[in-house]
Amino acid sequence: MKNRFFVLLLCIAITFCQGCSTFRYIKEHPYKSLGYTTLGVLIVGAAAAQAYSRSYQSQPTYYYQPPPQPTYYSVPQPSYALQPTQLSKSNYLGKYSSNPYDSQSVSNPYGIYGSQYSSQSINNPYGQYGSPYSSKSVNNPYATDTPKLYSQDGQYLGKVSSNPYDPESISNPYGKYGSKYSLTGVNNPYGQYGSKYSSQSVNNPYTTNAPRIYYGRENE
Repeated sequence: MKNRFFVLLLCIAITFCQGCSTFRYIKEHPYKSLGYTTLGVLIVGAAAAQAYSRSYQSQPTYYYQPPPQPTYYSVPQPSYALQPTQLSKSNYLGKYSSNPYDSQSVSNPYGIYGSQYSSQSINNPYGQYGSPYSSKSVNNPYATDTPKLYSQDGQYLGKVSSNPYDPESISNPYGKYGSKYSLTGVNNPYGQYGSKYSSQSVNNPYTTNAPRIYYGRENE
């Protein structure tokens, strides 16, 4: 803006000086070079106008640019699904399986749930879940507060107990969960939880989907 104003002022000054010079020349020589003088004034004026036009065109052009829009990122929501060891008021005690290689199997003597030295193993004769004197033990033939068995899909399969009189015990041959004819019994050699060919059976030595043992879990 300042440069344009300066050029305009310069053009006015040049035109004014040229006009004064022309006026003086005409006064001294009224009939000699009037045409040449007028032509000179026109040339100077045209040059000044062209210079002003160039100075105007040389100014930068400013365009409106909208502010950048904010970027919104989606925050992944945390998963609140409970894992076997996180079930409310329950204790996970491994898989009731005959697979000796599954790390969670009670038949794995080196696993946390199969070792006779683990506090979470039903095979520990001195632990609360394996001692013949504990009210929570699967090896106490009089206990009624023993761990419970659930399939992968949440089906209740009875109590893991050696008590033959408890109606929910898998050791009761006349009970719903101990009979070899029961569809939900682990002692049924033709059922999905007792057959050695079923992927959910406690008697399949190769399965990793055997039923789970929990203590303190409420039936769903």
